[in-house]
Amino acid sequence: MASWISLLYLFIFSFIYTETQLVPAIFMFGDSLVDVGNNNHLKLSLAKADFPHNGVDFPGKKPTGRFSNGRNAADFLAEKLGLQTSPPYLSLVSATNKSNAFLGGASFASGGAGILDGTDTLFRLYSLGARKLAVVGAGAIGCCPSQRNQNQTGECHEQANYWSLKYNQGFISLLQELKSELKDMNYSFFDTYTLLLNFIQKPAAYGTSK
Repeated sequence: MASWISLLYLFIFSFIYTETQLVPAIFMFGDSLVDVGNNNHLKLSLAKADFPHNGVDFPGKKPTGRFSNGRNAADFLAEKLGLQTSPPYLSLVSATNKSNAFLGGASFASGGAGILDGTDTLFRLYSLGARKLAVVGAGAIGCCPSQRNQNQTGECHEQANYWSLKYNQGFISLLQELKSELKDMNYSFFDTYTLLLNFIQKPAAYGTSK
């Protein structure tokens, strides 16, 4: 199963070519929440979404390798930036001109991916040209079904949520430290925890009900 925490390693970065072309491409890192089909190319992986009802709400109504009934966060982000969804990098391996294919963006997200050891991965990205990063924080993990089922009341698991918050706080501190060292790096942190908790605590405000 894909790790919720590995969502923290979703990095979207763009290369700045000209003043008028600020975001020419997106490079995506993450797990099943943003996988757009990489795992379909991994023969030995058991984490695949190549069967119904995945893709039932996607154009064509067929599984696309996304762990979703339709588009996922990667698709929506690309749309907001006016770009096409970055293709799975494994689909570009056979491209005639690999360099040009990758310049258009690529998704390295893979269902079931976890966090790499060490914190220097932000630097293996910076050295490759990453200057703008959008980092998605961990959600309220204690509110996911597997955690709520452990409580007789069905309420969110408070301890799990506590550690989600602590993890996010630590990650924000890491980003601040990096920014102080790498002056030309800019980042945005998406507070998934607060957003999801608002959905759960105030469902009517978002057009849903408990």
